[in-house]
Amino acid sequence: LKLLPNELKKQTQVPCARLCRLTMDRLPTHYGRQGQPRSQVIYHSPRFKGYVASLILCKCILAYAYFLSYNILNYLHVVQFLFIARLVASAALVIIQKPFSSGSKLSRSQWLRVLRHSVISCSLTLLELFGLTLCGPLRTVLLTQHKDLVVVVGIKALFTSAGGHSKFRGAVCFILAVLSLLFLDFDDKQALPTEHPEGYQHHGLSHVFYYLASFLGLPDHKGGVLLLVLTLCLQAGFRTLSRTLAVDIGGAKRLNALSSITSVVLLAPLLLFVKVPSSVKEEFSQMPFFLLPLFFSGLAIFVLDYYVESVCTLRIDSYITARLGSLTVFVAALLLACSWGTSRHAGSSWTSLASGQHSLSGGLIFAWVMFIFASLILSAPDLKGTKGTLVGYSSGGDPLYHFNGDALHMGSGYSVLSVLRSGLTQIMKESDSRRIFYFLCINLMFTGVELLYGMWTNSLGLISDGFHMLFDCSALVMGLAAALLARRSATRTFPFGYGRVEVLSGFMNGLFLVVISFMVFSEAVTRLFDPPQIKTERLLTVSVIGLLVNLVGIFAFRHTHSHSHGASHGHSHHSHSHAHNHGHSHTAANANLQGVFLHILADTLGSVGVIVSSLLIDQFGLLVADPLCSVFIAVLIFVSVLPLLKHSSMILVLRTPCQIEGKRLSSVLGKVLKVEGVLSYRNEHFWYHTSDVLAGSLHVQIAKDSNSQKVLSQVTSLFKELGMQHFTVQVEKEEFFQHMSGLRASTNYYSNALLRSASHQASNGALSLCIVKSV
Repeated sequence: LKLLPNELKKQTQVPCARLCRLTMDRLPTHYGRQGQPRSQVIYHSPRFKGYVASLILCKCILAYAYFLSYNILNYLHVVQFLFIARLVASAALVIIQKPFSSGSKLSRSQWLRVLRHSVISCSLTLLELFGLTLCGPLRTVLLTQHKDLVVVVGIKALFTSAGGHSKFRGAVCFILAVLSLLFLDFDDKQALPTEHPEGYQHHGLSHVFYYLASFLGLPDHKGGVLLLVLTLCLQAGFRTLSRTLAVDIGGAKRLNALSSITSVVLLAPLLLFVKVPSSVKEEFSQMPFFLLPLFFSGLAIFVLDYYVESVCTLRIDSYITARLGSLTVFVAALLLACSWGTSRHAGSSWTSLASGQHSLSGGLIFAWVMFIFASLILSAPDLKGTKGTLVGYSSGGDPLYHFNGDALHMGSGYSVLSVLRSGLTQIMKESDSRRIFYFLCINLMFTGVELLYGMWTNSLGLISDGFHMLFDCSALVMGLAAALLARRSATRTFPFGYGRVEVLSGFMNGLFLVVISFMVFSEAVTRLFDPPQIKTERLLTVSVIGLLVNLVGIFAFRHTHSHSHGASHGHSHHSHSHAHNHGHSHTAANANLQGVFLHILADTLGSVGVIVSSLLIDQFGLLVADPLCSVFIAVLIFVSVLPLLKHSSMILVLRTPCQIEGKRLSSVLGKVLKVEGVLSYRNEHFWYHTSDVLAGSLHVQIAKDSNSQKVLSQVTSLFKELGMQHFTVQVEKEEFFQHMSGLRASTNYYSNALLRSASHQASNGALSLCIVKSV
């Protein structure tokens, strides 16, 4: 203003003052009118609270609309319901949005794109409504009311490294919730496969769904869960791809209005192929009671929820909207599910139809909790991104950003595919893990074929044997994991590495085999006195195939002893010597591979026993042959596993190795005393660290004028010849003992003096409490 003429100053002062006031109003609220920081907290305006309140109210209404729609679908076909709901929503959107008068005129190609958008949107909505009739309102809300952000972030976290470990945990929570609905949610009235549930009006493609569900043996509500999960993923991808079309025709709201109007036109011809049910004809006499809930559901689902969520996303934040919206609708749906159809609603026919259908279960509650965790985790802002967070403005008006430390380097997230690829690479490096992996794949294929054929033929024996094979596969998985962990390099926390994991795996497999042998033995003894009837159909064939598979495993693991190759090196620091020697040893067996081999041997014996007993029962009718073979097999398994348990337990409790104990160890210790300058030794400790790695430590006292390095070299070489791979020698001279003796004498003197003084003061009453710690 100083550079302007005086007349121009007067004309510009008022606008500039208004501009300054406007600028100060646009500053964050934690800055005062003078531009000085007032607080580091950004306070939300009353408008923010209003948006939050409107979002919460809208989601509660949406949950109620889903429950109301579920009851209406007892009377109407899904096409009829969608047509009336879209008709009501289109009328409201024409009034609110004015899609034909606002914006530029659409070209023919744009109308074709809108038509394609409407067809896909209408098809996905029909699938969602069909899933609503199968799963009920609460399960439908849990499976469909997720923002596109949550779905996209979850898929990226599973198949890429985006989002890190936090987002991956959120995706795992989502998968656990879906699996809980599939396997832990027992819906009483839909628990068994059925062709068509009574009470619902379906037509056309619904017959295809019921045929597929019946063919796969799935109950209707489980098929509905899979259908809703597929619909959720398709809707997220569809809405993401529709953003380009929304920009071309003048905005997402105009596209939504035009698509809704077009869907009404598309659904009208389909009504000709849908018959009006008799229940609806009876309700025509009470038309207001029939249409009002339908109008309410159409406006709540297709108009109110869309506009409120769009406004809140712009005014609040997409992350807050996603988290708060999902949490609210989940809680509201659960509360409605607990109270829907109770006595307080008994007077209304619209709230009493769902009573007793799609009831609550423990699996459903667990899925509800997992869906909430998944929504909260996946919709949380990524703090490890490369973008900074705006924290305010400097005194000069420059924006200030805060960068997280992790934002300055690449993330360390891992995806499922990368972890599997890395694990497969490590498996193929060594022959032990490679053999376990190959046999595990063969075993899994045989198990899968056995389970599928058992379910196809409804054979309980095949299904039981298939689950038994799965238990054996778990032992192989444990052995494979132990083989991979054992190759990990040593760390500061685990300085000896992870080699003992193989010993622990062998010990656990041995315990499993002991439990199996005990269970088989007890059951066989019970059947000896009362042999049951045994159906040998397909039993002999399956046993022969299982025997062939197990023979492959026995051939692969026939060499269960380990070979270790390497070099030897030693180093000493300040009278400490560490010797590492990796030789070639055949004396100790790998406990992990031995445990795997014994599992395969037990299965082989079981197959042989089943074959023998089946032949004896078929040819001679000896029903007692089955328990006799079982007793024999159980005893063989128990006897064969005892050496493994003894060997692995001795390693775990750090017992002195048997092959060096006695004359060999005494001879080497005698040679230590003959080394020049050695006076004595103490604290001799020797143990197996793993099945093929010997370790030990020894304290050697030498004369004052002896060469400590020479003594270290000679003592270390003696124990190398004994087979020690990790050996530590501590050299102690005579001055050390004299020094330690003096320290102990002075410590005892001062301790005794302190005790005498404390006792004297306590007797005089000067000390009420005396605590003396002597080290």
